[in-house]
Amino acid sequence: MMRMVLTLVLFFGVTCDAAQDRFTAGEFWASFRQAVLANDERKIISMTKLPLAVYGVSDNTPAMYYDRSEFPAIFRKILMQSEYRVVGNRIVSKTVLGLIHDKKVLTQTDLQNKDAFRFYQLEFEAINGRWFLIRGYLEE
Repeated sequence: MMRMVLTLVLFFGVTCDAAQDRFTAGEFWASFRQAVLANDERKIISMTKLPLAVYGVSDNTPAMYYDRSEFPAIFRKILMQSEYRVVGNRIVSKTVLGLIHDKKVLTQTDLQNKDAFRFYQLEFEAINGRWFLIRGYLEE
């Protein structure tokens, strides 16, 4: 009986932790998305691990790092990049900002693992239980 109780406690504890991780990521996304759409620079910076590492299109290109004063300009460039997707039988272009507008809810399938997810040219990670934008990609 004691073994069964212990098993149930461990199972439900793990299940609740996993659900909380997803909820936390989803809650972060909702807040980040709202800040981006409102152009709330202060809030976006508070949700970003600075200096922000920004990589180019080639894996051979070293990362560039942008501090608080440089962040707004580089973040705007990343947001205004076009992404190309196949919709039906057409190739459709939309900016990263437009894609953020469209992505209202983060789902479990969006997570790479319980501590990381990528949304087009932006990467996010939970560090010590708190989510941050940690990396961007700029194709120029």
